[in-house]
Amino acid sequence: MTAVCPRCASAKIDSGISLNSAGDYTEGHNTSDRVVCLDCGWSGLRKELLVLGKPGGIVDVQQALDIAADVASAYLKGLAELAARPIGLAMVGSGVVGAKDTPSLTRLIKAACHGAYKATLDEVEQIQKEYQDE
Repeated sequence: MTAVCPRCASAKIDSGISLNSAGDYTEGHNTSDRVVCLDCGWSGLRKELLVLGKPGGIVDVQQALDIAADVASAYLKGLAELAARPIGLAMVGSGVVGAKDTPSLTRLIKAACHGAYKATLDEVEQIQKEYQDE
């Protein structure tokens, strides 16, 4: 199994566990359940990492669907956390909605995040089809 960052999907996770010269696992500086992504700086609990099947291993359809759902969920969560503010500022700044119209602004930000999410997943599907056709 491979654990990856829920923000950027990197497998470069510092968990404080390393191999010693004998090839045995040793506890490093981090003896808690906290982990840090070395690519994007995300930090959180070990249980928040996305767990993927073995590279090159056989993954059944349900496992593949579960992995895809986890990645998609993490992506949508990341969009909401990281893009909501700039999207809202762009909407208010361009006059699409007033800053004091919180219900409409919230609704529009949510729609923009879902639109980006759907467009990205549609494009991933298109890319996969192109690879299959090669």
